[in-house]
Amino acid sequence: MPSTTDSDSGPDDIEPVKKKGKIENTKTKIPTKEKKDNSLMQLGRMRYISVSEWKGKSMVNIREYYTNDAGEMKPGKKGISLSLDQWTKLKDHIPDIDAQIKE
Repeated sequence: MPSTTDSDSGPDDIEPVKKKGKIENTKTKIPTKEKKDNSLMQLGRMRYISVSEWKGKSMVNIREYYTNDAGEMKPGKKGISLSLDQWTKLKDHIPDIDAQIKE
């Protein structure tokens, strides 16, 4: 005899996950470390380049950012920090990279 309870009703009783709305960059706050220079340069939606100092050396940072619950923009785990020597080498390779892209 089939059960008459609704305890095994399946996916009908599961609420869909609500997606967060898009947050415009004009509403996000720049992290305090970067705010002093205003050195954030946007590459894409939430990807930025910045110049910072670490242990007395200048670094070029290419990093993804995220917005926390308070609406503040924070640097994420995905990214790279290049020393000035590495940055110079990368710039030297740009014509080669462009040539490979065109192939």
